[in-house]
Order: sequence, then C-alpha cells, then structure tokens
Amino acid sequence: MELVIVQQNVCGRDVYEGKRNIQDYEILIKEVREENPDIIFLTEFYYREMYDITQEILEEYEFIKPVLLSEEDENKDGLYASCILAIKKTTVNKGERFELANMLDYRYICADLNIKTGKILKVLLMYVPQTYNATRYRVEQKRKMLVSANKYITRNSNTLIFVGGDMNSDIDGKTTTCIKEFEQIYEKLIDTDCKKKATWKGKRLDYALISKTMKSSVNTIPLETQSDHIGLRTVWNI
Repeated sequence: MELVIVQQNVCGRDVYEGKRNIQDYEILIKEVREENPDIIFLTEFYYREMYDITQEILEEYEFIKPVLLSEEDENKDGLYASCILAIKKTTVNKGERFELANMLDYRYICADLNIKTGKILKVLLMYVPQTYNATRYRVEQKRKMLVSANKYITRNSNTLIFVGGDMNSDIDGKTTTCIKEFEQIYEKLIDTDCKKKATWKGKRLDYALISKTMKSSVNTIPLETQSDHIGLRTVWNI
C-alpha cells in the first residue's frame, strides 16, 4: 500500500488582507485533492473563511483541528495563521491527539493516526511562526516551539513518526532565526525531500521529515499549486 501525504501553505493571510479571494482558495484546495492524498496538512489556514468550503470539497475526509482550538476561536476574524489536518476515511482513522508544552496553540497538530494496514503513524505537524523583523518575544516563541518539538521527537525516536509543515527554518541557507534549534530536530530525522527545492522566495521553509526507521520507504517531491509556497507530496510504501 502507498500512503500519500500532502502538505500545503494555503495563503490564509492573503485571503484575510484581500490579496486573494475565497475562489482562489477553492482552486488551490481542488488542486490538492487531485493528488488523491490519504493525509492532507494545510498551514496558514483561515478557519472562518476556509473551513466550510474545505469540508465541501474534501467530503471524503475527516478533519482534525489543533487540540486547543475552540468554536469561538474558529470564528475569529483575525485567526488566519492556523492549521488543519484531513485524513481519508477509507485509509486512515483518527487516534489520540496530544497537547505539547510551549507550543503556539493553533499552530500545531500532534496525533496518532491508525493506518488501515494496522500500523500507527505518529504525526507532529507544525506551522512555525516566521520571525523576519520580529520582536524578541516572537523569536522566543519560535525557539520554544522547536525545543518542545525536539523533546517529543526524542521520546518517540524508535516509532514511526512524520514531522512536517511550514517550519520557517532554512536549513540549507541557515538564514533564519533559531536555526540551531531546528538543526537539532533535523539531525534526528531523515529529510525525505530528494530535490530540496526552495519553497518560498528562495528559501526552503517546508519540510517532510521522518524517523530513521522509515528511511527506505518514503520519498517526497515538490508540489506546485496556486499557493505562493511550493507544497510537498510524500509517498510512504507500507
């Protein structure tokens, strides 16, 4: 069986600021659906404007939200920098979700996914804040988030684990903040992206990383859509 995982930044801020409209998003999410993924992770997700239409287009999927996201939060006008996970009902079942310390509440999903083959895949999916010209407080938020992720990865180093998302960390150019903290994560895992193509404005910010127990069975290629971020399409032979 091949398990297909697609991750994509969907430009929620552009929709919030009026630079894109919801029709643009509809085209984008249909492009993602055409890849026929079993697991979809969307970052920069604007719940108030995007959730209903995403449900309509991805009707064969079940949705997993950040563990601390409330219904009131979903309706907030300014919450455009969140994330959501969709799993295909015929191949993947939702397991337990986990709350991690020092994470930004709406920017990560940590869960066990039960694959129909009987395997359990642990996923830690993140939308790490960008810190270009940011305050020290914002940089510290990013650092704490990466440190917390590193602790979770260390605890689960011998299990099947997939760590992905918009990390806002450029391991190749080393041009972003908190690169040391990201390197500690990167070195514990396998980078599945064989082309290592820049995903946003000359930087590689989006990653699909796996535990070393999965090394020979996973491959990732770039996915170009209507988004200003290049997405990633990962195939796991299980």
